[in-house]
Amino acid sequence: MYGSIKIFLSVISLLVTVFAAQQLQSTDQMELTIVKVKGYFGYVDGNRNPVIKAHYTSAQPFSEGLGAVKVNSTFGYIDKKGQLIIEEKYDGKYGFLDRTERMIIRPQFDKVRPFKEGLAAIMIEGKCGYINKKGKIVVKPRFNDAESFSEGFAKVKMGDKYGFVNKAGGLAIGTKFLSATPFKNGKSYVETRKRSGYINTKGKFVE
Repeated sequence: MYGSIKIFLSVISLLVTVFAAQQLQSTDQMELTIVKVKGYFGYVDGNRNPVIKAHYTSAQPFSEGLGAVKVNSTFGYIDKKGQLIIEEKYDGKYGFLDRTERMIIRPQFDKVRPFKEGLAAIMIEGKCGYINKKGKIVVKPRFNDAESFSEGFAKVKMGDKYGFVNKAGGLAIGTKFLSATPFKNGKSYVETRKRSGYINTKGKFVE
């Protein structure tokens, strides 16, 4: 049905895998970080040991066990062993498939980010917002840029400043920062013209 347009594949994982508490850490459980080597991208583990060779022209962080990669003009999804799981078939507008390549959300977005905490950032006509896993817009596209959720908050950009929205779409922390990191352990590192440091989820600077 959509053979005439290509989709940059994004994956919604609808399955939850339960690991026994005593199970040893596997490659699938490993946190991988993108690294750039001589102009190409790959992945390393927490000790900076190479796990997936740097030979991609672009790469995205892993989300629900899969990472989006590009080799020249070809897109696809790999697992944490570097194996191609879903090969690129379409491009143009962006949509979402599940692991079996079944269409979940039809291609309609100019850009997308992976689902995190149940929501995905999308772009429509130059403005960014968020959708849920049913494809319903839950945060109206009105931002210049939008990142994935972390600990209930997502970094957004309006003009040249950054702030944070919550999952209800409210601007929880105003767009007043020159830069900001995603929340981790209840804190985000931000920078203004006069000050830099960590803020809490209420937007207040903390020691």
